[in-house]
Amino acid sequence: MAAFSVDSKHTVIVRNHELGRTSGKLMGPFKSPKKNALSLGKNHYDPTAFGGTTNILINDITNEVVKEYLSLSGTMTNCAGGPSPWNTWLTCEENTSINKKKIYRMDMYLKLTLKKISCRSQFL
Repeated sequence: MAAFSVDSKHTVIVRNHELGRTSGKLMGPFKSPKKNALSLGKNHYDPTAFGGTTNILINDITNEVVKEYLSLSGTMTNCAGGPSPWNTWLTCEENTSINKKKIYRMDMYLKLTLKKISCRSQFL
């Protein structure tokens, strides 16, 4: 989890959800996982995965929640994550059952931009 200053009045909090395929169906953000995931189209990365990240936009003056939303959907077991020196959020899938390891970078400014970064290391 990390917090980013968006402008002089707002902060966004980002947090990972360490949900796998099974736990995401039981406890994830969707009441009907398959139906809701399909409705997100290309904004849901993997239709069989129900984890990701959540953003909470806070008004710094009133301390009220302005908006809560899924900032990344369709990943699984997002264990590691943190802020980068470029004021972006990095989230990593902790998944040893597939050959591909993925890191996602999210820009915290005006709109969400998602970029998959190839993983150069594997941690066991």
